[in-house]
Formats: sequence, C-alpha cells, structure tokens
Amino acid sequence: MHPVLALYQRNAWANREVLRACASLDPSVLQRECPGTFGAIAPTLGHIVRGEQNYLKRLTGNDPNEWVMPDRPLGLDRLAALAEEGSDRMRAVLAAGPDPQRLVWSQWQGRRVGVTDWVVLVQHVHHGDDHRAQIGTTLGTVGIEPVNLSARAFVSTGPTPPDGVAAGAWADALLSRFIDHSGWATHALLEHCLGLGDEVLAATTGGTYGTLHQTLTHLVDADAGYVSWLTGRDDVPLEGAAEPDVLRQHAQRAREGWRAYLESAPDHERVVVAGDDRRAPAWVLVLQAVHHGNEHRAQACSILGAHGLSHPDLDGWGYGTAEGALPDGGPIGADVS
Repeated sequence: MHPVLALYQRNAWANREVLRACASLDPSVLQRECPGTFGAIAPTLGHIVRGEQNYLKRLTGNDPNEWVMPDRPLGLDRLAALAEEGSDRMRAVLAAGPDPQRLVWSQWQGRRVGVTDWVVLVQHVHHGDDHRAQIGTTLGTVGIEPVNLSARAFVSTGPTPPDGVAAGAWADALLSRFIDHSGWATHALLEHCLGLGDEVLAATTGGTYGTLHQTLTHLVDADAGYVSWLTGRDDVPLEGAAEPDVLRQHAQRAREGWRAYLESAPDHERVVVAGDDRRAPAWVLVLQAVHHGNEHRAQACSILGAHGLSHPDLDGWGYGTAEGALPDGGPIGADVS
C-alpha cells in the first residue's frame, strides 16, 4: 500500500477507535480538562470531526450533511457517524486523484488569501494526530490507558488499499510533503525547546512520554531509527536525554536521510527488518514515522502548555506558511494591476 493511502485510512480508523473507547467512559471523564491541551475530551472530539469537515469543504467546495457546531455539542454516536461520512468523502477526494499544487483563493477578514491543496491534505492528518494525542494525555492524567493508535495496531486490523483509489504521482508528491513537514516541525520544536534552559527541559506533565528532554530525544531517535531501517544505514541509538548538539545533528541527519529515501523511488511493499527482527512492509514504517512524530511533538507542546509556556506553530498551516503555500493576495477590492 502507498503510505499516503495508509495515512488517511489510519486516520479514519484512529477516529473510530477513540470515539468507540470514549463512548464507554463515564461522562465526567469526558468533561475532564488537562492543562496544555485543547480542552476537555468531549469538545476535543467534536473539534477533530469539525476540523475534517472544514478541510473537506476547502478541498471540494461542498458542505457535510450536518456541521459540527461548537455551541451545540453532539453525542458521540452522532460524531462517529459524521466522522464516517468524512472518511467516505476523503476517499472520494483521493479516488479523483487530487492535485496537491492546486491553489484556491478565498476571502478572509477583508483580504484575498490563497491555500495550496497539499497544505490542507497534510493538515487533515496532522490535526487528528495532534488532538488525539491530547486526548491520550488527558486520559493518562486520570489513570486511564489511552487507545493504542500506532501503525502496528492499525496494521493488525488487516487494512487493504481503499477500493477505487490509485496512488499516482500525486501521492508521491504528497508523501514528500508529509515527510518534510515532520522534519521541519521537529527542527522548529527542537530549536524552541533547547533555548528554554535546563529547568524547562526537565519539566513534564501527566499522560506524556516523560520529561520534555526525554520526549525530544525519543522523537529524534525514533525518526532516525525508522529511516535507518528503511535504508540499511547504520545509526547510533540515543537514550535518556541527549545533549543539544547531538539532538540537532541526529535530527538533521534523519531529515537528509528521509529526503534521500524518497528520491530513491522506494518500493513501499518491500519487506524491511525493523528492530528485534520484526518484519514489515516499508509503508508501515513510513506510516509510523509520520504518526509517531505528530504524537510526540503534541506531547512536548502539552508539557510546555501545562507550564504556561508557548510553543511554535507546528501544524500544516505553519509549514505551509513557511513554504510560501499560503499567499496573501492583499485587501479585497485593491488595485492589483
């Protein structure tokens, strides 16, 4: 399976799993708030589904059957149904063979603004991973084991390529954006956090991987590990809380490794030996690399937020802005001749 198709299938599966698990929780848990996250679990679930509705509106121009409205909370059964509708609509978008470079202009606060479709397509997956990780953090703070949303758990369900969807050149172009967004976001997070000092790096909050420093080390180490397994390149594992310069060097080396891997026109079905002799198709490692990065960057941002500290804008919009994919057309009605 092409990794891009797997990313969207796993996103739909992860929404399903989180909504199913949360439906069995006491209502008081769903209203529990955790510092450093979007908010309570119930409104976060609604925000995830509404976000995907917004992305599909941008991609297709069409409205969903029913919009999720923040001021009119829906039951989890209804949210699950709307999430499934969104999954079906995204499958249709992919089946049509989207043009990641298409630029769509719209109006926003009196200005003409453009959005390139690859930004929306990357944001669709990142947004879900980010907020599902926050839900996991909130559950962890009350002693509830979060749902396992890893690529391995997804693959255990026996996914197959979606019917009627062919991964053409558009999927390869989009995959390079997913991978580069991950490298860009990790770099931005590292530079931000490493400049905050040892006291902040030692901070943590409930329901996350560990201290901020340990989380950054694990994030960088895993990303380098995935690409080393895919390429057969030797890699020195990092443990605990690596020195700042070591983290920077490993992150940059991993970023270069990913770019080289994608430029090699990889066979996504090739079986790869990945750690303790586990074997998996290459696409599984690519899928896990994207999800793993999104998840642990979200946890790092939750740690910062829990301690009253800001974090950089790491989502698809931030990356799109950095790449010049969100042009500003100026005030509406202005003379652009």
